[in-house]
Amino acid sequence: MKNKNILIIQPASSANMDWTRSLAVGLVLAVFISFINLFLKPFKTAESSTIFVLGYSGCFLASYGLAYFFEYTIFKHLKPIWANRTVAFFITLFLLSDLSIYLYDLMIIKAQPLSWNDFIPFTFRVMLPFGFIVLPMIYIGRTARIAIRQGDEIDATNEVILKGASSGEVLHTTSDKILYARAEDNYCNIFYLNAQGVVNHKLFRIKISDLADQIDCLTRCHRTYAINLENAAHIQASKTKASVQIKWINEIIPVSKSYLHVVNRAE
Repeated sequence: MKNKNILIIQPASSANMDWTRSLAVGLVLAVFISFINLFLKPFKTAESSTIFVLGYSGCFLASYGLAYFFEYTIFKHLKPIWANRTVAFFITLFLLSDLSIYLYDLMIIKAQPLSWNDFIPFTFRVMLPFGFIVLPMIYIGRTARIAIRQGDEIDATNEVILKGASSGEVLHTTSDKILYARAEDNYCNIFYLNAQGVVNHKLFRIKISDLADQIDCLTRCHRTYAINLENAAHIQASKTKASVQIKWINEIIPVSKSYLHVVNRAE
């Protein structure tokens, strides 16, 4: 079977991000904005020096950094007000960029006194069209990943075959694809990555304690949850409480006090 390079665009999630990737996305977009400003001159900066023109990119980069900081320090506490805290990131990024670029263009480039008379027209005339170009690029940069697969065969060294009570309850995958399991009465909902690398889930009639015994990669962390610590994007733990954020999915898994020692070892 020939090798396949698969580009997967998943729903935006901060779980897909780390600070190095976030910095790379911000820097690439700042260079792109600099190119647009220097050669297309959308802000009518023909008489301004190159250093001042690059200030627009600086405004964007500062706004991007603040929005990313808020996403990881403030927005995660807004749940469930925000179904997806990345939505708050994009709204904050747009508002901060709009405000900072407007003020920079008005007071630095045009050397005019502070005035809000043209702020709304500036937003609709300049920032909204520009946002339709830049924001999707950020979305792709934050969420795209390339999975390299060799054929469709499953690696026998970490193969997982789970069979439930009925004939249709079968899951054939590998341990690295399993994300977590959640107990639902007498059933367990198992979340995993399918062959295309997209998050999927399957319901089995099995107790979560029995499930964790059958699948070595799953570790109990709560009376209703078992997680694969290899797919933990972020672990937030203290002496009295903890939570785990799982890669590829917008889900914060609680950790019971009796299982704190499990996540503390994994940090």
